[in-house]
Amino acid sequence: MKIAFIYDSAYPWFNGGIERRRMLIAKKFVENGDEVHYFTMFRKGMPGYEFKYDKIYFHCVGNATDESKMYVNGRRNITWALKFAFLLLFKLGKYKFDIVDADAMPYLHLMPTAIYSKLKKAKFIISWAEVWDEEYWMSYAGGIIGRIGFFIEKLSSGLSEYHIMNSSKTKTEFTELFDNSNKKIAIFPCAISSEEIVKANLSGAASIGIKSSNLFVAIGRLIPEKRFDYAIEEIYRTEARLEIIGSGPESKKLTKLAERLGLGKRIIFKKRLRRTEMINVIKSSAGMLMMSEREGLSLATLEAVALRVPVIITETTNLPREVKRLCIQVKRKELHSVINRIVKNNSVFAKEVNSKSEEAIENFSDKNTIMVYRNLTRSREYK
Repeated sequence: MKIAFIYDSAYPWFNGGIERRRMLIAKKFVENGDEVHYFTMFRKGMPGYEFKYDKIYFHCVGNATDESKMYVNGRRNITWALKFAFLLLFKLGKYKFDIVDADAMPYLHLMPTAIYSKLKKAKFIISWAEVWDEEYWMSYAGGIIGRIGFFIEKLSSGLSEYHIMNSSKTKTEFTELFDNSNKKIAIFPCAISSEEIVKANLSGAASIGIKSSNLFVAIGRLIPEKRFDYAIEEIYRTEARLEIIGSGPESKKLTKLAERLGLGKRIIFKKRLRRTEMINVIKSSAGMLMMSEREGLSLATLEAVALRVPVIITETTNLPREVKRLCIQVKRKELHSVINRIVKNNSVFAKEVNSKSEEAIENFSDKNTIMVYRNLTRSREYK
């Protein structure tokens, strides 16, 4: 089988949750003996515009906007999405695929992909990491632009009969907002490489009982919705340290907040890490702080749980229920005291976290990839 994945950025040249998840899925098809292609935009570090990496064929459609220009006034730069959508059909049309799978956001590339699937008679799958309602679009982009954004999202939902949701939360929002008739929907919460996590855990360093660090970690794109400011404010009230891994438009604001609170070396900012470095940072931390008010799945959360690291969330953290139940949920006003408890005795949640690690590996790994795609595209009853 020949399958194409479509998204405007790709791992490891852009280290985001969607990109990481996409590569996990693509590699499973490669292991299955399928021919896998990835259509994306060129980024610094890529060997060329057409190349093969990890047995996957990459096709670059124009140059991606520099990461520092990815957001304009707190919103994603629309010119990037327009360029990708405009150039995609010309590149995609040179090939014949059995399946094309495109991530939903930022929507504009879905129309040329739908046109291609009709012309080439390919099965077109749209993968959804999040669904935004009109109210959220209005708060994100304002009046006319917000309404246009929601209209395009709604229009996009009808471009294919095949849809993959990354969580029950995403599916519920999708079915409540958009016409669900004549659509086949699969929930596929692929977030972690079971092989990679098991190997890391077998190294022994992930055992909660041997931790002696007061270091906590927070991972994600530095945007307002992720609420890294909450994490910094809570660390200020504790004896702990915090390593924030990520980049984005809130970087300067968060750095100034840490400076204003006099946290000095207790707050560490890192834009990105190599994969092995990321795993080691998570494993060696006393816990992860997940404060985000909007998450479709949160790969970082699931990886931390799988690595036997407690993930601390509050009542304002917005995660799917199946992910929340794997975390340590506390009230916001009690968060600093829980952090101090872990610093004084970082084995306090060891038993609970170890049992949840097995559940995360079982339910959120990449092992069912081929079966999910086969069932979705074959069965009229698959929901």
